[in-house]
Amino acid sequence: MPISPIRFSGLASGLDTENIIKELMNAHRIPLNRLMQQRQLLEWQKEAYREVNRLMVNFRKAVEPLRFQGTFLAKKANVSDTTLANVTASNNAVEGTYTLTVKQLAKGASMTSKQLSYDTLDTPLIVNDDQGNPITIPDKIKINGQEVDFTSFKADGKLTVGEFVSAVNAMSSETKVRVSYDTTTKRFFFISTITGSDAKIDFSANIDNADAKKFLEDAIGIIVDPSSLDPSNPDDLKILDQLTGKNAEIVFLGETFQFNTNTININGLTIQLVKDPGGTPITTTITVSRDTDAIYNNIKTFIDEYNKLVDEVNKKLQEPRYRDYPPLTKEQKEQMKEKEIELWEEKAKSGMIRNDSLISGFMAQLRLIAYSTVEPVDSSKWSNGVTNSALKHLAALGIETGSYVDENGKLVYGERGKLYIKDEAKLRQAISENPDDVMMLFTARPNPIDPDQTGTAIDQEHLGLGHRLYNQVNLAISQLSEKAGSVNSLMLVDNSTLGERIKDIDERIARMQDRLVMIEQRYWSQFTAMERALARMNMQSAWLAQTFGGGGQQS
Repeated sequence: MPISPIRFSGLASGLDTENIIKELMNAHRIPLNRLMQQRQLLEWQKEAYREVNRLMVNFRKAVEPLRFQGTFLAKKANVSDTTLANVTASNNAVEGTYTLTVKQLAKGASMTSKQLSYDTLDTPLIVNDDQGNPITIPDKIKINGQEVDFTSFKADGKLTVGEFVSAVNAMSSETKVRVSYDTTTKRFFFISTITGSDAKIDFSANIDNADAKKFLEDAIGIIVDPSSLDPSNPDDLKILDQLTGKNAEIVFLGETFQFNTNTININGLTIQLVKDPGGTPITTTITVSRDTDAIYNNIKTFIDEYNKLVDEVNKKLQEPRYRDYPPLTKEQKEQMKEKEIELWEEKAKSGMIRNDSLISGFMAQLRLIAYSTVEPVDSSKWSNGVTNSALKHLAALGIETGSYVDENGKLVYGERGKLYIKDEAKLRQAISENPDDVMMLFTARPNPIDPDQTGTAIDQEHLGLGHRLYNQVNLAISQLSEKAGSVNSLMLVDNSTLGERIKDIDERIARMQDRLVMIEQRYWSQFTAMERALARMNMQSAWLAQTFGGGGQQS
């Protein structure tokens, strides 16, 4: 931004040139202020469209699960002994009662060192030979066949307890082993990160077996099996006092199974074993049934979000437009208090999308879909057949629309198009007794029906409500994004319809600002020229007065 020059105006004329030019420029800035106000109105309108779009996106999240049969095939599992196992059922689980016997849990390998002398994690590891001479700490050892390199952890050739722990744990994803050191008991605790019979903790070092044995036994406190000392095979040291891993063992439907984890997936069930039977097998019962509560909650969530959408959008479509409250200019804001600005702009922003035809059209389509009927392609699509099944619309589930008029016959805009579960028992009964019919009402999706057999059209009459609503809200989101930009767009360039209009106004504002700068400079040039002319006239007048005034006195 150019720095305004320092001007000393009105020295010759005595006029307040700066204020005169300011008033002249205020008149010239009126078209600019109007453009700025137009731009602000477009920004507010864009925000209003995007807020509706956000509501549409939230509604889409609620209606999306209703397109899929899995939502209506949800199962739940109850366990008679919850202290023994936790069980969840997938949609593929078969309803019925199962017997589960837990014989043992899966366990990992573990090992505890003998008591050592290290008081802190900063204490260096110590290892001496049989004569008491220090033995060099190896640069590397192997745990479960994977190298653990101490080189980058050593300080001054020494390796502290903490550095050993860090080095081992840094390789835990490869070795499947972690270690900790407890300064109270002065012991290392090694534990495998996996469970099952394959879990193990094996050590080897790249030095001769005697030194390796010394390092592991004296520095780390691990007892090496003397029979494994073989100079020709340093990678085959065996550790004593090691607890090996075990598989989980269960009996399910009369068959015995073993797993290397306590989280078991079997027959559509996920079984999380919790309690160790302690050597005595424990039996429990698992009951799998349709999760009617989950289905009900999905339908209720859809209705809640639908009503929220209808309520918020209806309010925006009915908001009054206060045309006597245009956006404030910068100069106007400078003369007002913060609270006054807030109240003014609250009215100025009102009614940005009042009676908007685009949004009204979307809402009308959503209402039409919510009241519509789904016809099956053939009787095999419904458990009760075409003629007998009454579950072809939401009203058959006890879901009805809100009243358009109050008890006095007055139109109630707030309730226009809302859905209500008027009969919860009826809905729950339908879910429990006719789950497939409820599922088809929302999820029916026949093969594309097209007279030309091109497979491009789907008969809307046979399409489930979940698909219809999802398709319609997707269309709304797409067109609102074209109008005002995407809700979550991170793009710096806004190519929406309103974005392009704002960009056009920005260009006009820039041109007008350049023109105003030129006009202001012209005014200053004109007034400066006037001041110079007046200064010359004043000088001439003074000279004439001095000349003729002095001559008259001499005569």
